[in-house]
Amino acid sequence: MLDLVIRHSTVVDGTGAPEFPADLGIVRDRIAVVGRIGADVPAAQVIDGTGLVTAPGFVDIHTHSDVNVIRHPDADSKLLQGVTTEVTGNCGFSPFPVAAEPRVTADHMARVPDVGLLVPDWSDAVGYLDAVRRARPLTNVAPLVGHGALRLSAMGHAQRPPDESEQEVMRRRLRDAMQAGCWGMSTGLTWSPSSYADPAEITDLAGIVAHHGGLYATHARVYGDNEFGAVDEAIGVAHATGVRVQLSHAALNNPDNWGAADRVLAAVDRAATAAADVSIDVYPYAASGGSLPQFLPDWVQQGGEPGWRSRLSDPGLRDRVLADIRRGWYRGIPWRWDRFTIARSSPADASAIGRTLAEVALRTGRSPAEAMIDLCLSSGDDLELVVHSRDEADVRAFLGYPNCAIGSDGSALPVGRRTGRPHPRTMGTFPRVLGRYVRAGVLDLPEAVRRCTRLPAERVGIPGRGVLRPGSFADLVVFDPARIADAATFADPWQPPRGIRHVLVNGVWSVRDGVRTGDRGGRVLIARR
Repeated sequence: MLDLVIRHSTVVDGTGAPEFPADLGIVRDRIAVVGRIGADVPAAQVIDGTGLVTAPGFVDIHTHSDVNVIRHPDADSKLLQGVTTEVTGNCGFSPFPVAAEPRVTADHMARVPDVGLLVPDWSDAVGYLDAVRRARPLTNVAPLVGHGALRLSAMGHAQRPPDESEQEVMRRRLRDAMQAGCWGMSTGLTWSPSSYADPAEITDLAGIVAHHGGLYATHARVYGDNEFGAVDEAIGVAHATGVRVQLSHAALNNPDNWGAADRVLAAVDRAATAAADVSIDVYPYAASGGSLPQFLPDWVQQGGEPGWRSRLSDPGLRDRVLADIRRGWYRGIPWRWDRFTIARSSPADASAIGRTLAEVALRTGRSPAEAMIDLCLSSGDDLELVVHSRDEADVRAFLGYPNCAIGSDGSALPVGRRTGRPHPRTMGTFPRVLGRYVRAGVLDLPEAVRRCTRLPAERVGIPGRGVLRPGSFADLVVFDPARIADAATFADPWQPPRGIRHVLVNGVWSVRDGVRTGDRGGRVLIARR
């Protein structure tokens, strides 16, 4: 007997092949049948899929839900948009290995938008993953280990190359994480302390990832005067080590480079021609996000929050800090203060939420750079931004690239929380691709589904997910192709998407008729080596 049958739906199986009519049968946590299931076959439950599409559950290749799956076990913003697997530990941020003083790791993770503070009571990947299991996540969690966390655990916030003993600590802790089942390593080479690493340090560690068959996902060293050089650096790691390289959330932030996505894609193609395994992912918005202190000059950020607070409060350094801020962000991208919108703050700055830095400066009678310093001091990492720093034509170009996976770059949030104005990617990434960009002809539906399912699963190396075939895990999303759309906006980001009818995670019916059931099917996914 089948536990569940979905009848009369259109199947888009994740491979990019054309859709086809079929029934699906599920037994426990696996797909048992894809094809015709006779009416005489007994089933405990039946779904009428007439007019609907059944696809693999979406695999979000780039997320920051590491902490939220523990702090907010009911964080359902990803589940409600059809995500069944989240790849965590991106941009160099992971909550393990833990620094000698756990609060240092907690503060580091709190710099990620929409995360908040959680002081670890574990020390390594094994302990963290046990904590995730105890939290009973809504979705599957596939962890990467963050280079920033490795560096903090070995040498704190030091802004210098590691000595040999410190590098060996990072090597050992990276090996431990890989052996514990992590799927790879990430860097955040624009964010401290990952940004303090030179290419030799990264290449050395990436060689260990390659040895274990893992993925190296990099938020590249995206500085205003060298955005394309950052891509070349990442490709160089692939050539030097043979590691699979994922260029995270591909983008061009400097207006001088807008319209030049083809240069990035040409470099990726050249790498493939030279037998380097390099690909990209993207989220479908021309805006990024981050905490405000992350946009301070590197030298100001040295030492973490205590360091930058001390420097911003020092009258003798104020003129130097202001001069460096005014030179641009990411080392030279011109400020467009009217494009930096405050998404979340401490209670002290609550009136600033929804306003741009230009508007805050005007209201306070200070320059935007001075207003930025004041906000950092009053709200710290609680001050989060949405930054309209990208060009829609580049977004479409990256989306159109055949090996571009979809990743939200967002943290799972409880949809009912409605605190602040987070980036709408957290609520709408996947329905936006399947709605807006399919209807605009950027992708056809089977290809769009492949970018959300099989392609990211294959890039990470996760078996048995991202495709509908007998024996695969029963991670499924059933949606209305005529209605699917993102409803979250920058002004009102708390709106769940339209058109997602049902979601199953490991055979557990987690969303039914667009509403969470309360059942929890998520698992920690471990790389078997």
